[in-house]
Amino acid sequence: MKHVSLRRRLLIILIGLTTITWLVSVSVTAVYSSATVRQQIDLMLTYYADLRYYTFDAMQSNPAVQSYFSDQSQVIERAGEVTRIQGINEQGKDLAPNYWVGRNQYVVGEDSPRFSFPQEEGLVTTEINGVPWRLLYRKYPDKDVWLAVGVNLHKVDTFGIFSIWSIIFPLVVFLPIVLAVVLWGVNRGLRPVSILADRITSRSPNVLDAVEESGVPLELLPIVRSLNGLLYKLQRALESEKRFTANAAHELRTPLAAIQAEVQGVERQFSDSGTREIIARIAERVDRASETLRQLLTLAHLDSDQNFDRQDVDLSDTLMDEITDLGDLAVARNLEFELTGFAEPVIVRGNTEWLRILAENILLNAIKYSTHGSKLAVTIRNRQAGPELSIGNDCEPIPESELECLTETFYRCPGNNGEGTGVGLSIVKRIADLHDARLDIGPWQQSRGVLVRIIFGSSVQS
Repeated sequence: MKHVSLRRRLLIILIGLTTITWLVSVSVTAVYSSATVRQQIDLMLTYYADLRYYTFDAMQSNPAVQSYFSDQSQVIERAGEVTRIQGINEQGKDLAPNYWVGRNQYVVGEDSPRFSFPQEEGLVTTEINGVPWRLLYRKYPDKDVWLAVGVNLHKVDTFGIFSIWSIIFPLVVFLPIVLAVVLWGVNRGLRPVSILADRITSRSPNVLDAVEESGVPLELLPIVRSLNGLLYKLQRALESEKRFTANAAHELRTPLAAIQAEVQGVERQFSDSGTREIIARIAERVDRASETLRQLLTLAHLDSDQNFDRQDVDLSDTLMDEITDLGDLAVARNLEFELTGFAEPVIVRGNTEWLRILAENILLNAIKYSTHGSKLAVTIRNRQAGPELSIGNDCEPIPESELECLTETFYRCPGNNGEGTGVGLSIVKRIADLHDARLDIGPWQQSRGVLVRIIFGSSVQS
């Protein structure tokens, strides 16, 4: 099933909305800037017309100036009612004036175009010789004189594009910065989710206490409360199961002990081999049931105790004591112990009794399932990361899929007729977890046999 990333979804939404908003803002800015440029053009034409009006008024009121402007030396060309005269500080390429005195037209500037005779005052846009021009027509009061000033829109558009680009350029520069800020903001905003996930991930699998709600964002609070409700129900179910297991084991210990005593008493009263064989099988089953109850009580005790005092425990001494206690079982199966690493102390920080139970269960399991007359290798060593215990025994090959199931309670490999109860490795796994150690189970000696390794971690010392 494909999982949807909340971070990716937020980034797509925010970056998409930011980009769309940026494009809209750029478009609005471009349109507004273009309109502003056109308004500035019209305003410039108004100022230019005022300047030309004052110039014309000065020419009319001052004979000397009038004589200068009417001097033939100023005339560039004359064609009928059209006279072209020299311009002042410009030649009419970009900004051009035209005058009409009566019906006589005066074009100022060598390159100024001829504008058509005005019909009314105001601004118009027209095309002259294929070039667009913006014109302002104005009539002088009380005089039969018209003025037209125009600007070349090609030149204006070039200036306008430059002006618009100078306005938009900062927006283009800041877009990557905005997107980077959005990315940082999303990561920052989702940080409480990561913190909550780390808080839940770092919890021990055996701790079912409620997740602390302080500091949890309001949007995540319903999820945390639902999770706490589930943890509470699961904790009650597990506690009920543990109580049932412990109570059942306690209640059955006394009847089984009584049955065991009765079987031993009955066995002494019969001398024929057939009856004694039947009674021996009954005694074997009673012993097996008693051993199962003992293991279940141990497992229930381990499940209920989470916090415990730690002390330095020498694995070599603990293992040697258990090997001595189980020596008669090994002799009965004609097994040979191969001990490695017992010459120096291998210190583990943990609970003495629980580590003794761990060693006992691994050794007992290895002895019970070893091939008669085979070798049983027990190795301890101090590694840089921590102490390591490994026990290998010779037995029929076990499929890899079956190896992964050996630590499940009451699990026994199909076709296995051994004496085990299917609880021993469950206890080993539980004690290893309580000591922050890793349990590895794999094949031994070219896939034949089983190798059980306990690798103690950071909470132990060597």
